[in-house]
Amino acid sequence: MRHGRTHGFTLVEMVMTIVLLAILSGVLAPIIASAFRAYGDTKARADLIARGRSALERLGRELRHAVPNSVEVVTDAGGRAGIQFVVTTAGGRYVDRFDDFTGGEFAVANRRLSPGASRNELYVLGSGLGYGAGDMLIIGNTAPGDLRNSRSAVGLTGITGTSTAADGVDGHTVLQFNNFTFQNGSPGRHYTIARRTVEVGLAADDSLRWHVSNGIGEYDGNGDWSMADPMLVHGVANPAGVTFTYDAGTPSGSGILQVALTLTEGTEQIQLYQEFHVRNTP
Repeated sequence: MRHGRTHGFTLVEMVMTIVLLAILSGVLAPIIASAFRAYGDTKARADLIARGRSALERLGRELRHAVPNSVEVVTDAGGRAGIQFVVTTAGGRYVDRFDDFTGGEFAVANRRLSPGASRNELYVLGSGLGYGAGDMLIIGNTAPGDLRNSRSAVGLTGITGTSTAADGVDGHTVLQFNNFTFQNGSPGRHYTIARRTVEVGLAADDSLRWHVSNGIGEYDGNGDWSMADPMLVHGVANPAGVTFTYDAGTPSGSGILQVALTLTEGTEQIQLYQEFHVRNTP
């Protein structure tokens, strides 16, 4: 009686296979693990870069609306770095004593700006303006001290008197405020309307915080942000993960704000640097 041949592995073959697989695993495992680590590190760096760029882009958008000569580097009570500036809401052209408009709409001399003279009303061009009582009127601001020391800003109490001027000017408005003396005029007869002060600074939890206050009451040269404010970006390297350097330039030129930002996530760390040109012409 003939028996069919039995197919299978011998014990020796199984042991040899296991040994070979172990050798291959020992060789390939570090390579695979390294690839996974590289992928994780690359993703972490990409996330850090995206996070940092988003924060800097947000800051840049706000700085484009900064009141001329209002950007200032400040620190909070803990000595942590930040900046503050007043944000423009609207603006336009005012009428001063040398304008040669002949229409009766601009006939009241005390409604024309004259630097150094007290006024409580001001002609501005245009009508249907979207601001009024409580907003800040700013003219001829040449330095942060002008805002803080009431030389260039006053709160509006009302807005009246819109019409179409007889001399072809497309309407005018009368801005009203308490008696105030603007120390400087604007070379282009520009005025600015502002409603809020913005501060961006490093908080105790190693995050950049975005602090907003109404008016310019907290535009005082001191950092007022805290961990209760909205977060702009987290993971700022400690202790000096962000620096702000501001070159104010000339009062009628452009300032340059330099921001160096270092972010960390686990073992990853990235550094970002950006310069912002800030228009300072009053």
